Amino acid sequence: MFREKKRLNLERFQVSCEGTHHGPSLDVPALFVEIGSSKQEWSSPEAAEIVAHAAMAAATCKEKVEVAVALGGSHCNSRLTNHSLNSPIAFGHILPSYTFNRLTADIVRHCIERTLESNPMLILDWKGIDGKQREGLVELLRFFDIPVRRLAEY
Repeated sequence: MFREKKRLNLERFQVSCEGTHHGPSLDVPALFVEIGSSKQEWSSPEAAEIVAHAAMAAATCKEKVEVAVALGGSHCNSRLTNHSLNSPIAFGHILPSYTFNRLTADIVRHCIERTLESNPMLILDWKGIDGKQREGLVELLRFFDIPVRRLAEY
């Protein structure tokens, strides 16, 4: 989407990874893509075409990449977006910092289990996590037997 946005001169649109808010409650693999937040944006045939092609490319991609569940940062996370555009990583779920006040081990486990690829790692957007939340988050994640990395380390 990022490359096509530039090619078709649709700079008014932002491409970003967005926090999980339609799942992980579904029982089938799903990909959610949004086109803006107004009727003007929803009515753009060029944007719809880009999103449709990008969704199909993502769903049918055979390229092997590392997969992660990301934690921290804002709902539309520019650090995760930049990272996913410039490295071989895909985020199955993103749990923004604002979810931490109700985050449980069961929710994290559910996100891990509902990530289509097996064995995802956990990536922390450390800069996007309030200092007061870090200790509790690290304590919560120590029960998982999968790699936990800071975004800056990856």
